[in-house]
Amino acid sequence: MIEEKKITNAQAKKLLYLICQTNDKDLDPQLLAIESGFKAVDTINSNMLRHICETCVNDIKNVNQLRKYRNGNNGLLKYFLGEIMRETNGQFKPKEIESLLVEILKK
Repeated sequence: MIEEKKITNAQAKKLLYLICQTNDKDLDPQLLAIESGFKAVDTINSNMLRHICETCVNDIKNVNQLRKYRNGNNGLLKYFLGEIMRETNGQFKPKEIESLLVEILKK
């Protein structure tokens, strides 16, 4: 499913965990992925990703992190990346998020 870009790496890890938690030997991983809401979001939805990134960066709870990032603490990029991955349940590729975040955080 990863090679076919049906799910992301993060979702595959969650799926593997779910599979290990069940005793059902007839379990269909693809069906479990669908039932769990796992799907990779393609780049067609880049406007949606941009909106999510901008919302996260401008969220009032992230004011201190934004200020610190703009004052040179570049390590906080990973904080914002983590927040967005959590918000989207890992549906976007981290590299896509990171490149958008760098652009948005420069504003």
